[in-house]
Amino acid sequence: MRRLAVVACALLAAGCASGARATLGPQEIGAVAALADQPDDAPRVAVVRSATVAKAPVRIAFGGDVHGEAPIRQLLDRGQNPLDGVQGAFADADIVMVNLETAVTTVGVALDHEFIFNAPTSLLPALRAGGVDVVNLGNNHSTDDGTAGLLETIDRATAAGLTVVGAGRNSDDTYTAKVIDVRGVRIGFVGFDRNLPFDAPVATATGPGQADGRNAQFAASVVRKAREIADAVVVMVHTGVERASCPTASDVAFFDALLDAGAAIVVGNHPHVLQAIVARDSKLLMYSNGNFVFYPTSDDQRKTGVLTVGIDRQGKVVGHDFAPAVIDSQGRPQLIGGSARERALSDLAALTPGAGQC
Repeated sequence: MRRLAVVACALLAAGCASGARATLGPQEIGAVAALADQPDDAPRVAVVRSATVAKAPVRIAFGGDVHGEAPIRQLLDRGQNPLDGVQGAFADADIVMVNLETAVTTVGVALDHEFIFNAPTSLLPALRAGGVDVVNLGNNHSTDDGTAGLLETIDRATAAGLTVVGAGRNSDDTYTAKVIDVRGVRIGFVGFDRNLPFDAPVATATGPGQADGRNAQFAASVVRKAREIADAVVVMVHTGVERASCPTASDVAFFDALLDAGAAIVVGNHPHVLQAIVARDSKLLMYSNGNFVFYPTSDDQRKTGVLTVGIDRQGKVVGHDFAPAVIDSQGRPQLIGGSARERALSDLAALTPGAGQC
């Protein structure tokens, strides 16, 4: 992971059906968990990188949902990094982005929600040390501890060296593309939440909150503004139906609208399972990148991976790779190889719209 310069850009924007899939067997998942529990010097899985991505001027890697609940909290308390098992996929990335699906606060007051996520403050420096550059707070858990908790989360993430999108101190901050310059190629990042909790604050001209993605026309206008000052625009969107392997028709239309507005890459999250990767006209979308650093649940929700996208100097997508991983018993993503890798890639390909399952 290379250290990069973040350019502060003054850009103000005006503004499933389920599909059945084959699953990895318990023995394969257990084998990955066992590998994760070995010492730090245990052998790691090599990442298969395509020539087009390896030679791309800019490489951007994406992980899915990240929080700090048990058992991840205990892992952090022991001084371990939950991202150790995916360093092979992060090593040659210029920028790494994940969805930070939690508040990180000591002062916020928990809202009356069924699930409240509030990670230990040690999560943020661990993410930065693990290679993460950009976090999306446009999701249904970043405001679990109210507005004060959101503001502290933004402040702590920024202090840890992370670039924050998807939420901000006001609408200017929230809908302003955060631009990272990689050897002269300007990559603009924005985030949206389409599954806003009923009591989640939405950013206003004078108040903090999330980036509201419920209006496709408004979201497209944000992307068009970002495209004016960036060679490529990357959007992370929190949307979809939990545990559904196929995107909804509404989400397909929303993602298409962002691509048409000028986005080069659109990555979704929230379903907690993987959904299809689709390449179109030198652009790329992934409807859901699943969980990433997350407590282990069902086999499908343990399936994860790192999407790496190559960008040329004109801001066009020149290729992509997906490195499959499985979340172990400690909530850590661990890269997989061999037949398990091939099966995971085959399962993912089967989710492509029109391929039969979706």
